[in-house]
Amino acid sequence: MQKRDPIRTLCDDIWEELFEAIDAAASLRRREKSVLAYLWNGCKTRSLSSARYPGHESVGATLGISPLGVHASLVSLERKGYIKAITSGDSRKSVAYRLNAFLLECAYDKVRLKKTS
Repeated sequence: MQKRDPIRTLCDDIWEELFEAIDAAASLRRREKSVLAYLWNGCKTRSLSSARYPGHESVGATLGISPLGVHASLVSLERKGYIKAITSGDSRKSVAYRLNAFLLECAYDKVRLKKTS
């Protein structure tokens, strides 16, 4: 029987705690939770940004939300400080979203507290 890597286990626990925290966040509406979880699922953990954002239509189709609902959720998430829109300087005006690292830090702290108590 193969032993599980403790670092991988810690990372999995943090990831699980992050999504549980998003789901339990009283400050977020249902659509905002869905969009935020979608962005975290597609983020690069090194930069905490969602490079290659596919667009409101694609995200909406994936989540079962209208493109207008996705847009409204993104605006609200940015206003609340959960994300920050980053536009590129090229002529295509592509956008990515930087995710608030504090969410990940809180998930880490919660997991570490569980493991030490």
